[in-house]
Amino acid sequence: MAITKVTRALLSTGIVDNSNATAITIDSSENVGIGTGSPSYKLHVNGVSRFDNHIEFGGSISTPSTAAAIYRPADNTLAFSTANTERMRIDSSGIVGIGNTVAGTIHGVSTVSNLVVGTGSGNNGIGVYSGSSNLGALTFADGTSGNTTYRGGVTYNHSTDHLELNVNGGSAHVIVHSSGVTSIPYGVELGSGVDATAANTLDDYEEGTWTPACGATLSVATGHYTKIGNQVTVHYRVVSTGGLPSSGGQVQISGLPFTIDSNGAGSIYARYYTLNDSTLTTVLNDGDNVIRLININEQSFDYTLWGELEASSNNSVDIRGTATYKV
Repeated sequence: MAITKVTRALLSTGIVDNSNATAITIDSSENVGIGTGSPSYKLHVNGVSRFDNHIEFGGSISTPSTAAAIYRPADNTLAFSTANTERMRIDSSGIVGIGNTVAGTIHGVSTVSNLVVGTGSGNNGIGVYSGSSNLGALTFADGTSGNTTYRGGVTYNHSTDHLELNVNGGSAHVIVHSSGVTSIPYGVELGSGVDATAANTLDDYEEGTWTPACGATLSVATGHYTKIGNQVTVHYRVVSTGGLPSSGGQVQISGLPFTIDSNGAGSIYARYYTLNDSTLTTVLNDGDNVIRLININEQSFDYTLWGELEASSNNSVDIRGTATYKV
């Protein structure tokens, strides 16, 4: 009786469990079905499967015709496809290509690109999806502890909407704000082949306003400056409508945003300047915080005095100028 049951089971197209339900089916094409009585492939598993060790792929095929698959397109290469199209592959060197099959031929400058994203045509990119008040970052590590895990990087701060270039363990060396203003609090090497020493780095860029004064009662006092590295350029205008200082006093524009560290000069216009046969200009002396007006003629030069600015027209003077100096 036992022999007869075994013989019948072997002659059947299915292997049955104790409840007489078909557990494994082998059809006439030698397709094996687990959990299905109509296998469509050499091994057709219906339902959740578990593999406690690993899966090996032998041979190679082009992109499968199924909607989604993992397969072996070439020796020692693993690929993933969706909608009958290959989307990602890992080649024999462990290089990952997303959207392409040529990742192993794409390299950075003196580096190997372990991950290559893009199709080689059209627009491509990598997105970092963060919270509206959080950070998104791409970091560069040379260790596994402390700030060696983020020695450099690019960070976007969504709460303040600014972009940072980070070096030396996360320090923000270049900051681009949403207003378009860029601050460079540390050092940035400019150009290719430039020696990255302190003398060859742009260590500061700044724009701002300052309030010029000249010792007179002013109706207009405006000033702007641009600081690039250690060079400052200032623009200013002062207008007096009365209350001029003593005629024997020097005309000086004070209130400079930075103390002068190296002598400079600039151009100027002063309405009602009356000294004959002289040209009006300015000088900036080392250690000063003022711009000094000066008279130049063929014989000599001397500092401009208030008495040399015509005090008519309701005691009004209008001085406009620009100057450049080092700090």
